[in-house]
Amino acid sequence: MKACRDKLHALLEKAANIGRAFMNGFLLSLADRRLSFARVVIISLEEDGVHIAYGEKTPWRENIKQYRHYPQEGNGLPKPEYVASCVLGFVSEFGLSKAAFVLSIPRGWVILQPAEFPAAAGENLRGVVAFELDRLTPLTRDNAFYDYSMIDCDPNRIRILLAAARADSIQSYLAALKACQIEVKKVSVSSFGIKNLVSKTCPDLDAVFISARGSAYEWGAVSDSRLLYSAACTLEADDPDMGRIVERVKSVVDDLQTGTRRPVIVLDTDSKCGRVFYDRFKSMNVFSVRDKHKHIIQNREMSTTAIGGLMAAFVDDPQGVNLLTCSASVIVRPPLLPTSILLVGIVLILAFHLLAPLYYGQNRIDEQARLILSLKPEVKKAEALKCKMDALKNEIRSIRQFRKQNDRSIDIIQDLTTILPQKTWLTHLKITDTAVEMEGHASSSSEIILKLENTKRFKRVEFTSPTVRDARLSNERFAIKMELKDGGGGNWMVKEGKIHAKQ
Repeated sequence: MKACRDKLHALLEKAANIGRAFMNGFLLSLADRRLSFARVVIISLEEDGVHIAYGEKTPWRENIKQYRHYPQEGNGLPKPEYVASCVLGFVSEFGLSKAAFVLSIPRGWVILQPAEFPAAAGENLRGVVAFELDRLTPLTRDNAFYDYSMIDCDPNRIRILLAAARADSIQSYLAALKACQIEVKKVSVSSFGIKNLVSKTCPDLDAVFISARGSAYEWGAVSDSRLLYSAACTLEADDPDMGRIVERVKSVVDDLQTGTRRPVIVLDTDSKCGRVFYDRFKSMNVFSVRDKHKHIIQNREMSTTAIGGLMAAFVDDPQGVNLLTCSASVIVRPPLLPTSILLVGIVLILAFHLLAPLYYGQNRIDEQARLILSLKPEVKKAEALKCKMDALKNEIRSIRQFRKQNDRSIDIIQDLTTILPQKTWLTHLKITDTAVEMEGHASSSSEIILKLENTKRFKRVEFTSPTVRDARLSNERFAIKMELKDGGGGNWMVKEGKIHAKQ
């Protein structure tokens, strides 16, 4: 029973995770940097020299393409001219003049100061921070580059981590780079770069990180991907003050601990310092950031500050800082690409909405036109057949009308055909309602008279003109008129042996 309950619980938890991932993707804004493409070069100023890394970001992958370490010449941090020459050589070697440039400065240059404000200040928090800067730090708005990250917020108060640095210490590097046609878009702090890698190492745990590179030490606290505190100093591994650093780290651990949940320790140190801290914190969970990210940090020369800052720049880390944000010379503009994509999408939708009915309507018209064209021969055949049918109907109607009106005349013509001798030729025949007139040739005209008088149809048969003997035909030409005993059947006439209805 317990096993089934555990399986059901695991299944429900997996379904909840899938649902959360789906909703996060569904509600993702087009302006989210995770959907963007980026080419970033980070310039990290450190105690051992200049670390420069170049990476490319797509919506599906982040990749570090090139990395160079330029050792420091002499003591202290690299000079602006040296940094500019290193960056110019790196950019020229790999053709990166179109990339975005980020400058990461050491923690020691920056004042990191927690600050607390009333909740009402949230309406214009940036203006409030600018106004209170000289109270919270030794700097003023005119001689400082500053920014802040949010620690927490509730209905009564807002807690931030304020980062401020002297403007002249940064401006000299910006000017040297600008002289080489390299414009820096962001100035970050080393602690925030380390914080980004620590958050990826232990995403769901509170952590205290310790970074040691040469004689430079840096430590801090991270909770919920937010940097709560950080500090830095310079000393050797066998320095007696090493114990004091350990004690300060333990104090940070105690402050970060909530109930029985203890934070973890995340180390970024060489082997010698690593053994010291492993021995001091062996009772706690200790992780190595380099071991967790071997696929990214491929050798000891690569700086976690540079790599973490580069990855934070890919997505414009909301819990990071950009000391140029509050500078009057920097104008923060909303991203144009998502807006352009959205506008193009709206225009395409409107165009589809307007043109699609026309397109489909035209397709239907073209289809009907093709159908009509394919049926045109059949239509012509049908029209020709209809014309023939109409002609036949007219002929049938004429014949019926002819027969109805002239049946008696046809009988008269039939009787004449029977009565007249075979060698008689009619050249004219006229049938009226009361009489019949005919002209023609016959061997004996008197014989025709006798035959016509002896019929039941004709009476008063007589010649209308004297008969004439045609010597050429050896016949007599005659013209006979006779009356009908019981009326006729219409007006008819024969010319040259052909019968015509008289209109």
